[in-house]
Amino acid sequence: MNPNPHRSFESLRQASVRTGMSTKTLRRRIAAGELPAYRSGRLIRVDPTDVDALLVLVPTVGSVTTDGFTRRPATELSWVGDFVAGG
Repeated sequence: MNPNPHRSFESLRQASVRTGMSTKTLRRRIAAGELPAYRSGRLIRVDPTDVDALLVLVPTVGSVTTDGFTRRPATELSWVGDFVAGG
């Protein structure tokens, strides 16, 4: 039995427009084995969920990292203030 009977696919062009990644980048990810792709004749299709998985969150100041630590602005670190002030 198929656990996901309503699986959807999109063309590389559609994935490119939706994510802002070039089709060339998507093809490179497929060739590297980082993005599963499905072929039917000449058509190549990808699962939007697989494409979205290529996008990872970039940690920012104040965000909690995967190791559980919170990143703080450099200005909150005591030694940085001394360094910037020339002290």
